[in-house]
Amino acid sequence: MNEKFEQNLQEILQKDCLTLNKNLLLKGQIELLKLQIRDQRLIKQQQDQEIKEIEKKQVMQNIKEEQQKQIEEKETQLIKQKKELHLRQDACEDLQFEIEQQYQHLKIQQENQRILDESIKRLMDCIQKSKKSPLKNQQFHNRVATSHSFDDRPNSFGIMGMLKSKNNVDDYIQKVEKINTSRLYDH
Repeated sequence: MNEKFEQNLQEILQKDCLTLNKNLLLKGQIELLKLQIRDQRLIKQQQDQEIKEIEKKQVMQNIKEEQQKQIEEKETQLIKQKKELHLRQDACEDLQFEIEQQYQHLKIQQENQRILDESIKRLMDCIQKSKKSPLKNQQFHNRVATSHSFDDRPNSFGIMGMLKSKNNVDDYIQKVEKINTSRLYDH
């Protein structure tokens, strides 16, 4: 009986030992699993961090590319605007030149008009003087009709030719007055 008891006790102790060993083994496996889980979490965190860094770099790269694209578009726009400004500047310079030409032409026309007005006034004064005397009037008409007879200049164009300049008109008026005066004294 003792032997059987010892044997049972031995079996119980062995079972306890085995159970204890199994428990220790399970605890070890649990700890190992916990460590593996922790390692996996760390690996996952590291991978997530790397992915975030990659995404951040990609976003930054995209931003840089977008900025570069915008810069290139802006440069293209500026070049186009510069060309347009040069064209406008050229057009303005052409317009300014044309305006200056027209202004010079207008000044010349004004001067010609002033000379013509002055010449017409002198001619009208001469006509008024000649109307005061019938003899002078007749002589004036005769001389106007045959203005080429006392015009000793080559290629004369009559009265219209004389109206070309103030000097010609002055010459004409002086000649008419001289003729009228000399004829008056002759009679």
